[in-house]
Amino acid sequence: MPTREQVAEALLAKLAAGQAYQTTGRRNRDPENIPTPALLLLEFGETTERQSVNLPPKRIWRYRAVIYVDAGGDETVIPASLLNPFVDAIDAALVPDDPLQGRSTLGGRVYSALVKGETIRSPGEVTGRAAAIVPIEVIVP
Repeated sequence: MPTREQVAEALLAKLAAGQAYQTTGRRNRDPENIPTPALLLLEFGETTERQSVNLPPKRIWRYRAVIYVDAGGDETVIPASLLNPFVDAIDAALVPDDPLQGRSTLGGRVYSALVKGETIRSPGEVTGRAAAIVPIEVIVP
């Protein structure tokens, strides 16, 4: 079984790969003072389920991928239009790497990693700074 730290680091690397983030990390920061675009991966909670004392537990670790973008003072730029490609990239990063099972396994580290739940968005229409919080669930055997 991988450690929590190994999974968090692998997940952040997978989500950030190929994107032009100025800031990435695992610690939340003040959105007003962070270089953007930014991706922050936050640990959110975990659940352990046991079907039987004779079977190994099913561990579910929850994360939130927080994305910040800034359109600046340019009134012609739609902040949500800057945000959308980064949210799409989160989905694309978690496409199945195990095509037979249809699961994203973070290179075999976990049983599955997927976007699950409601993505919360702040379109940034007034301030020019938009944000999205994308829920990610990782199942660890």
